[in-house]
Amino acid sequence: MIIDDSMWHDGVLERVAIDARPKGRELEIAVMLYPEPINAKDRKKYQIIVSGLIDFTVEGNLEEIIDNANAGNINSGAISDSELSIEFFCGSISARDNISANEL
Repeated sequence: MIIDDSMWHDGVLERVAIDARPKGRELEIAVMLYPEPINAKDRKKYQIIVSGLIDFTVEGNLEEIIDNANAGNINSGAISDSELSIEFFCGSISARDNISANEL
């Protein structure tokens, strides 16, 4: 997978979108992550898409997510071909099904 578990800490959530149409069934997430856990100076943008979406959870406090964006509002995360988990200091996102990630 293009996103390593060590890349999540101090990342920034930028966007969450759900396509709830019968033929859509996607969860799209845009995040800014450090490409290396040590010595990286700038975050890079990544797009994560969960297609064929059935189960998902999104919870959090948007004001806290926005307030903590400069320092990094993502605490940790894990991604595989079938599971996604992102933990914020004030919430979380989880989803299961066909997951892909791309650097933008």
